[in-house]
Amino acid sequence: MELRRYLAIVRRWWWVLVVGTAVAAASAFFVSRAMTPIYRAQSTLLINLAQQPAAPTYQDVTTSQALTKTYAQLITSRPVLEEAARQLGGGVTAERLTGVSGSVVQDTELLHVSFEDRDPAFAAQVVNAVSQVFAKRVRDAQLGQTSSAATTATPTSINTVFIAEPADIPHVPVSPKTSQNTALGAIAGFLLAAGLVALLEYLNDTVKDREDLAKLELPSMGVVRRGRRKGGPSLLDPAAARGALAEDYRQLRTNIEFASRAGEVRSLVVTSARSGEGKTTTACNLALVLAAAGRRVALVDGDLRRPGVHRFFGLPNQSGLTTAFLSGLEALDGLLRVGPQENLLILTTGPIPPNPAELLAGPGMSAIMERLRSLADIVVVDSPPVLGLADASLLAAGADAALLVVDARRTRAGAVHLAVDTLRHSGVRIVGATLNRVTSEGVGYGYYYVYGSGDDESQFATAETGSESNGRRRGGAVAGTSRAPTRGERG
Repeated sequence: MELRRYLAIVRRWWWVLVVGTAVAAASAFFVSRAMTPIYRAQSTLLINLAQQPAAPTYQDVTTSQALTKTYAQLITSRPVLEEAARQLGGGVTAERLTGVSGSVVQDTELLHVSFEDRDPAFAAQVVNAVSQVFAKRVRDAQLGQTSSAATTATPTSINTVFIAEPADIPHVPVSPKTSQNTALGAIAGFLLAAGLVALLEYLNDTVKDREDLAKLELPSMGVVRRGRRKGGPSLLDPAAARGALAEDYRQLRTNIEFASRAGEVRSLVVTSARSGEGKTTTACNLALVLAAAGRRVALVDGDLRRPGVHRFFGLPNQSGLTTAFLSGLEALDGLLRVGPQENLLILTTGPIPPNPAELLAGPGMSAIMERLRSLADIVVVDSPPVLGLADASLLAAGADAALLVVDARRTRAGAVHLAVDTLRHSGVRIVGATLNRVTSEGVGYGYYYVYGSGDDESQFATAETGSESNGRRRGGAVAGTSRAPTRGERG
């Protein structure tokens, strides 16, 4: 389970990881290329100790190695550097040669002399000059400054320094190491991007999958993948009606039907925590699949502030629910419009009232719902969002159950928790929640069949023939009249 969650995070944020790694690697590459290359020249010196009359002992060996370490320190002394600077000439000073270093090859009597500079030829000249000066100074120190000492001493009785390998002009810079820096930059960029993703995930408390719904103790009624249609996916679109989206809503329909076995659900309010989460689209498409399954469905637009059902079906909205409030229950039948299927009745809002909450809380709404229950097997109500408004709680309190729509991209867990508490405190039975606008990777299904021509699909996608059916689809109760639907029209 955790591995699947991590993979989902990687799929969601892969572009951050790629961009972070690429930007850091490219930055390290171009910075390294812009840096001035530095070259290192190196020579190797061999320390020859004075010959002993007897065979060398362990102490002689340790003394030799200690002497080599001493020479490694003396080779960078100021007198040596000043003499080397004089030999080089050209205004070179001892301060210019402070980068000379000496290092001992472990367990040997070899000594490396090295120097780094932008000019590879100058670096080689410095190393060779220092090596020669140091070798001469060691010999002079052993022979002494008096002629008598020089005549009595022999080369085998003094310690000498032999230049085993003079420095050559280097051709490959030691810095910057462009390949290594680029690789390290890529690793650093990936780690920084991964840290940013981890921080964003930690701060992101949106409800993204069924596991998040389970943490909120909210049953999952299904998931609906994100559509490409502006304003929300519609099963009135023939392509959507024959594709995976239709299966999502069929699964939602099935789950709601199974959940309602515990208590009969004749009226269902579809709402969300906040606006813009797809509740209207969900209510309309759910009504379509319920009607396609042979149920008599009444779809009511209960959002008296920002209605959307009439736009979904392309219906006029000059009259509707608010008209029934003013004209009385006897006018309700004439306000119902037949949808794409004959067993789907639609009640739009009508003119927007100044006092939506008062109207929904009055006895008129209860009477309207009771009348709709007598006309249909199930009443689906699109309501305003729960948070910030009392409308959703009032509508849900008069219905059998409520379905909460959760946008998988933006709904925060805190908002869902608050919405659930608000509905439950109003005595509303929450049948569950549906995750809306889920990416294909997060749906959790396998593949879908794409039907060529099934009954459900043809009911969604194929317009009814004849002038009467065309009138139904475009808004009149029948061909633009306001009479109540007949028994046949109600299905």
